[in-house]
Amino acid sequence: MSRHPTEQAPQTMGGRRGWTQRLYGVKRWLYRGGRPQRLARGLNRLWAFVFAAGWFSPGNAMTLEVRGRRTGKTIAFPVVVAEHDGGRYLVSMLGEDANWVQNVRAADGQGVLRRHGAEQVRLVEVAPADRAPILRAYLDAAPGARPHIPVDRRAPLEEFDRIADQYPAFMIAPATPAEHPSQPAGQGYARAPVELSAHLSVRPGQLDGFRRQAGECIRLTRELDTGTLRYDWFLRDDGTACEVREAYTGPAALAEHRHHIAPALQTMFERYADDHEMTLYADPNPQLHAQLHDLAEAHHMTDHVTWFTFLDGLEPVPRP
Repeated sequence: MSRHPTEQAPQTMGGRRGWTQRLYGVKRWLYRGGRPQRLARGLNRLWAFVFAAGWFSPGNAMTLEVRGRRTGKTIAFPVVVAEHDGGRYLVSMLGEDANWVQNVRAADGQGVLRRHGAEQVRLVEVAPADRAPILRAYLDAAPGARPHIPVDRRAPLEEFDRIADQYPAFMIAPATPAEHPSQPAGQGYARAPVELSAHLSVRPGQLDGFRRQAGECIRLTRELDTGTLRYDWFLRDDGTACEVREAYTGPAALAEHRHHIAPALQTMFERYADDHEMTLYADPNPQLHAQLHDLAEAHHMTDHVTWFTFLDGLEPVPRP
């Protein structure tokens, strides 16, 4: 006499969990010591070829090509692209010591993503404080990474926060023309998680000082920031006003930037600029809201900050 189906369910579920744990154990064995062993390296070469060709794999499976920091030769590696809040990201399932992470950092983020074609990109590292939701999105997108990251993909963000500094994440941004001059203009646009536009008026007779101080803000940003995607100053043709266009990998990157330029910006508003207004383009975020409140009070612009959230727009240009 056969058992009732409900009596078999616990054993079936337990059996599935057992197989899953055994499979996870095999995958961890392939990368024991945090490094791909010989068999794993062979499989990575195979998957890099398959992903680049777009065969037998989901659309977010791609191949990353980056210059090797020791040999100077191009190294190809299979990756899974995670999406979060309109941005695309790569995550290191093996943590800080992964070879491709070291190569990306040495190459200043320059690389190529391949799937049915080539996409020239710049990989911008995300600050640990902004990684938690990206790590969770990555585990949803990459089942093969789950054995290596000790948090369940359904866990609350607080659990991902505790391990975020151990697993580097990179935002996929378009390569600049100077990095890849062959890339068509406008191809591969990606909306940054935090974008803003600031307006300043130049005080009469202070244009030269304004230019010098703007240059100091740009120098500090270039030399110190790690998560700034854009920081461009535009001067009105009559020299009376300026617009600053900014983009960041997340709230923590904006906080880092403000910390780096705070003294220079203070000097700007004490001597050379007035009428500071700011427009922010970002999804609601308590951390970002607190930053803006502090910034507005510091520069006496409480009534001059406007916040817009994303409604709809163009997706990144599809690849052939």
